[in-house]
Amino acid sequence: MERRTQHRSIRCWARALVFATALTMVAPLALGQPASAGKPKVYVFPFIKGAGVSDVVFNKAEQYFMTLFKMSTKFELLTDEEVKDSEADKQKMVKRAATQVSAPWLEEADNHLWQGKDLLVKKDYQKAIRLLNKGKQLYEEHYLELRDYDKLVDVNLQLAIAFFQAGFKDNGEELLKDVLVWRPTLVVDRKKYPKEFVDSLESLKTLLEGRKGGMVRVEATPSDGAKVYVDGLLKGTLSASVSGIDVDGLFRGKHYVQVIKDGYEIWAQKVGVPQPGRTKKVSATLTETKVEMVAEGGEWEGLGFKVYEFASTGEYGMKFSKQAKIFADRVQVPYLLFGFVSAEARGTKLTLFLFKAEWSGLAEVEPVGFDENLTNLQVNLLFLEANLASALTRFPKNKVVRGTPEVYARSQELAAKMAQPEPVKPVEPVKPVEPVVVAVVEPVKPVEPVVKVEPVRPVEPVRVTPTVTTEDPYLPSRTEPTNQVVDEDLGELSSIFADSGDNNEGPILGPGIPTDPDRDWGNKKGGNDDAITKKWWFWTGIAAGAGLLGGGGYLLYEGLNGSGGGGGYSATFQWGLQ
Repeated sequence: MERRTQHRSIRCWARALVFATALTMVAPLALGQPASAGKPKVYVFPFIKGAGVSDVVFNKAEQYFMTLFKMSTKFELLTDEEVKDSEADKQKMVKRAATQVSAPWLEEADNHLWQGKDLLVKKDYQKAIRLLNKGKQLYEEHYLELRDYDKLVDVNLQLAIAFFQAGFKDNGEELLKDVLVWRPTLVVDRKKYPKEFVDSLESLKTLLEGRKGGMVRVEATPSDGAKVYVDGLLKGTLSASVSGIDVDGLFRGKHYVQVIKDGYEIWAQKVGVPQPGRTKKVSATLTETKVEMVAEGGEWEGLGFKVYEFASTGEYGMKFSKQAKIFADRVQVPYLLFGFVSAEARGTKLTLFLFKAEWSGLAEVEPVGFDENLTNLQVNLLFLEANLASALTRFPKNKVVRGTPEVYARSQELAAKMAQPEPVKPVEPVKPVEPVVVAVVEPVKPVEPVVKVEPVRPVEPVRVTPTVTTEDPYLPSRTEPTNQVVDEDLGELSSIFADSGDNNEGPILGPGIPTDPDRDWGNKKGGNDDAITKKWWFWTGIAAGAGLLGGGGYLLYEGLNGSGGGGGYSATFQWGLQ
């Protein structure tokens, strides 16, 4: 499909180019004149954008149209720029014509100046001197009406050159001195002028430097807005607070003083410069006059804006025709052109409306359409150029527009539809949302970190075997002297069971605990048959008690440290008597 589209586009381009080339060659022959001669002038207004047209499409269509139609050989397309330039030239011609009417001598003097310059180029110095001298006399005689004093300076300079070229140096220097009095900063090209002329110019400049005069004071009545000129150069503007202008630095010689104020006649006078240190006063009395002002160039722009307002809304009625006729006559263009870009179902369409000033009529030119992507824009613009050229050759009376064109009406309907708000769809009631039961989750307690404890290797306890002494205890004997006879075999232990000797209460078994007082302890002197230490059961009980005490200590140790404890110790219990 893409290749077919491309081939079709290429074929359309080829046909359009062939058609345009043939029309370009045939049209001049049919009219019996060259292709570049007698082309009708058409002033084109800015395009009008219809509803629904994008800015990109609109700008591209207008840009391509202007580029292509400006190069057309069938008609001359004019825009604001060309009309402005043309209007500026017209204004100059109008002002010049008005000046010629009020000062007919000026044109004659200008002609003498231009012709004299041409004769200098042709080296016909005698005729040049004669014509330039006539021009000089006219400028000096009418210096009161002269506005452009550069012409007076120029005619004297050209005449001085002509005298130098003709061999009349003295006459040339006399004229050159006046030129330097008016234009002290004059500079000439050494290559274009003879050496003798250039040398005299430099010598006169040096001579005049020592001939500067005093001051010239210029006053005017009325003064507000009056401008003061000396030798055509503006020196200042007077006002209600500034009643006079002081001009100094002038060379001794003849000078022209002018005072110009709008609505008043020009005041001018020849003035000589006083000696240095002195002031010469010049008073100008202005006379009011009626001056016909020339219309400015902005008038046609206002007329064109009114015409465009009617075209932008499609009000092509009697008011439009009247304003368009006035505008066309003002800018001196026989045809006016309006372009309307509208949105269509399958793209964009460009419709041209041609206004013929001679008939004050507006006709529709056969339009052309473009696809959405503007791929056929250039090809169809070539067809539109041919349609416009045909309408210019033979104005389409059968398509004269009266009122609002159909393309405008469709665009206005589309704009109204686009402006209407879209209908709001009814909003379905929103079903109530069932509440969501959210389960309350208790916060998870943080897990304490697990400390890895390596097991401690158990240390086997050291078993302690109590050592029991089986030898008989040795009881020491009492060495203290005593009044009683103690049995040698009883020893010191016998004192436990013996009476203390302090009273007669009998033997004491424990501290503060007396024995039975009724018992007769057999307090015998020197007898030891009944001593307790000689009883077998006494010593058997002692041994059994010692064994029980040792075994009980061992069992208590095992109970406190455990059977597998690693911190056991050995202990040996020894019993001995000394």
